[in-house]
Amino acid sequence: MAVQPKPAKMQHRSKRWIVFATMAVFLLAILAYFAPPYVHAYGLLTSLQRGATSQVPTQDLPGPIKMREYLTQSTNAPVLVLVHGVHYLGIEEPRLKAFAQGMAHEGVRVFTPELPGASHYRITPSDIDVIGNAALEAKRISGAKRVCVLGLSFSGGLALLTAADPRYADSIQCVVAVGAHASMERVARFFGTNHEQLTDGTSIAFPAHDYGQLVMVYAHPEDYLRADDIDAVRTVLAFYLHGDVKRAREELSNVSSASRAQLQEWISGHRDGLGPELVSTIPQRAAEMQAISPAGHLQNLHARVMLLHGAGDNVIPPSETEFLAREVPRQDLVEELVSKAISHVEVSKPKFADKIRLVRWMAQMFRELDAAH
Repeated sequence: MAVQPKPAKMQHRSKRWIVFATMAVFLLAILAYFAPPYVHAYGLLTSLQRGATSQVPTQDLPGPIKMREYLTQSTNAPVLVLVHGVHYLGIEEPRLKAFAQGMAHEGVRVFTPELPGASHYRITPSDIDVIGNAALEAKRISGAKRVCVLGLSFSGGLALLTAADPRYADSIQCVVAVGAHASMERVARFFGTNHEQLTDGTSIAFPAHDYGQLVMVYAHPEDYLRADDIDAVRTVLAFYLHGDVKRAREELSNVSSASRAQLQEWISGHRDGLGPELVSTIPQRAAEMQAISPAGHLQNLHARVMLLHGAGDNVIPPSETEFLAREVPRQDLVEELVSKAISHVEVSKPKFADKIRLVRWMAQMFRELDAAH
């Protein structure tokens, strides 16, 4: 009995079904690639906005570097070295801990090293070695081939310098710099003049946070006050920068009368003359500032780079990220975003459009973490 051919209509339906099935598989593949990073990004943003995240287990690691690991339930997880900014609490700083917990909750194995300089209000080249050795140690412990480093504030600039250092470059796949600086000299000038220098060579009035001026004084009290008052001045400023103004005023009694009146004015908010003094010290500290500045030092950088900055950041102005985007080799710059959704390193309550842009940026960050892994 001869086999009857299928009617033309049935053949058409069969071909159409194959086309639909192929498209469905293709769309599912696209969804499988794009959806998880967005899910993680939205989860991280939500947890940061709430100000608290699910507690994740941690362990403080032995060794010469003070470092904490945030464990994740995900097996074979990507690895992130998360570096705090200039803050006396170091790895205990609440915003850093919330960020680390949020990342771990989204399946990332997080290591937070403490920088001796930054935790004592100093931005020093020695912290570059701490970041580099932390990356090597995170790589050893996790077994990862390469890791990503995320630096907050001034540590973002130091993280870029670390990745450009031949001693550590092979271990660092990507750098995420949030609120970072390109030039310490330019930031110091911002603190002293309340003007933000733009990439086109012009400048605009932009009041700097008073935190920056006093951090500069803390680094070199001898540039502004009597040299034999260094320790006493730093004690006063440390309490002030900690937020303990009462104790700072009590400690003024240990400062010589020659320095006390001036210091008392500064911690009382009367700093009209400090800005010009700060600017005048920049030339004598230029070499020191250049050593901690990515500007002019990223020629050997081969890591993939993501940049994020708050549009209203008055500690490190947002133009610094625009300068950084010019310093990073073009082929290595993955994403650059200046966002109204964050201030310095804190997430605000953004408008819908800003939130979408930030989630998109975060999704790319998770892709980079997966790629490094």
